[in-house]
Amino acid sequence: MTAVATGTAQVPAAALNALTVATAIELEPKGINVNAVPGGFTRSMLNGYAGKETVR
Repeated sequence: MTAVATGTAQVPAAALNALTVATAIELEPKGINVNAVPGGFTRSMLNGYAGKETVR
């Protein structure tokens, strides 16, 4: 998982990624998959469709 983040969002994103990877490694022998979906910006009418889409 690669997260695109800026500023103070980078540290929590990296921590979530590290936690996800560590949990996946620990639970893999038991046949359990671990996934994470990072939060991100959503264009909507409320923000005038501002911003740009990024590929993660």
